Amino acid sequence: MKVKTIGEINTCTLDKQINEFIKGKHVIDIKFSSFFDEIGGASFSALIMYEEIGI
Repeated sequence: MKVKTIGEINTCTLDKQINEFIKGKHVIDIKFSSFFDEIGGASFSALIMYEEIGI
């Protein structure tokens, strides 16, 4: 099993990055988190647990 963390400040961009990354991979789980502070605003991240297909 491998993991990949992807972070963005926009959920639409995060969705696109996740969908692009998981192509051709067996996804085990995806964990989402969000964070907000008054200076930087909101940020979102996803931890993707996956296996390479065919390895």
